[in-house]
Amino acid sequence: MLRSSDFHRVLSEEKTSIVAFVAPWCGHCQKMSPEYEGAARSLSPLIPFYAVDCDAEENKPLCGSQGIKGFPTLKSFPRGLKGVAHDYQQERTAGPIIDWAKSEVPNRVKVLRGMHAVNEWIDDEEVKQPKALLLTDKKQMPILWRVLGANFHKRINFAIAKDEDQSIGEALDLGTDKTKVVTWKDGERTVYDGTLNFDSLTPFFEILATPSQRPRDEL
Repeated sequence: MLRSSDFHRVLSEEKTSIVAFVAPWCGHCQKMSPEYEGAARSLSPLIPFYAVDCDAEENKPLCGSQGIKGFPTLKSFPRGLKGVAHDYQQERTAGPIIDWAKSEVPNRVKVLRGMHAVNEWIDDEEVKQPKALLLTDKKQMPILWRVLGANFHKRINFAIAKDEDQSIGEALDLGTDKTKVVTWKDGERTVYDGTLNFDSLTPFFEILATPSQRPRDEL
């Protein structure tokens, strides 16, 4: 649950968040609550889910500024408060909420098709940021990689290549593992050997990434 001051703090970063604007007396909110919590657990820690009690006096200005006219109202903030919020208009059950939340994450990942495209991307000197490549045999991009690509936008250049027969991995001398994460920075290549989850990859990429450009008044 967020108060008005919390809302502006947690959404100040350019990361996708979901917020439910609710009221304690609202029957539809009570009915949706376990579905919303289930969706939140399913996507944690990739996409944070929050709620704001619009019946609380201190939160009424916030709810008014967000145009809340009925309860519950679900909004996505794909780029935090730096972008336009989107209203959820579908069924208030966990499955559709999960699918919608995933689709709201901006896609900042370049899709590479084949070894030639991979080599061109690796050798592209116009890209000044460090590079991170995911090799996978999956048909769809993992939501983990999409979230990381969005969270590190402009700090790391993310790409993905389907490597169903492991031929790209073999050509890059990475072995035959079906899933590999490889990074490049200042001409140095690193093969990630940790756990492929959000909590492990995030600090790894924080070390790799170009430092964030913060406003002068924050320095």
